[in-house]
Amino acid sequence: MKQQTDDFECTDVAEQLLRKFSKKIGTKQEPLIWGVKATPETLFELGSKLPASVDGKKILKTVVLEQQPAIVNDQFPSLKGLNKKTVVFIQNADQWDQEVLLKVSIHVARAGSKALLGFSDVGALSMGIYQFMVSQQISNDGQLSDWAINMSQPIRELR
Repeated sequence: MKQQTDDFECTDVAEQLLRKFSKKIGTKQEPLIWGVKATPETLFELGSKLPASVDGKKILKTVVLEQQPAIVNDQFPSLKGLNKKTVVFIQNADQWDQEVLLKVSIHVARAGSKALLGFSDVGALSMGIYQFMVSQQISNDGQLSDWAINMSQPIRELR
């Protein structure tokens, strides 16, 4: 019975997360990159719940990227043909090469979609990412709240 409760809570949080971010689509406050800070387990679960949480208006579908896409001539063939109004969820953004992560995020934005970066290790993301990202945090008990970087924490720099 506990597993069903966890699934329900994660589904509810996924819906809240997309609803919160989609409110800013098309406004002056629209961020280039969305972020969500949570435990790795919650991020993994969130990846399976996001596709069922799209509203069909501002967000038409979600795509989960579990691995860094291949780069060919500074392009991402696996992201070619990305539809507008798609959310590309990167569950483990803090484990990706940060330069590639920024390039993917910009590529997704140019396609008229949004990158949603999932992370748990705050110090692993680069300043280049933090400059363009607005984040939410999922607590251990499934509560969603605004989150911002504490500037006293060490942050990786792009090389």
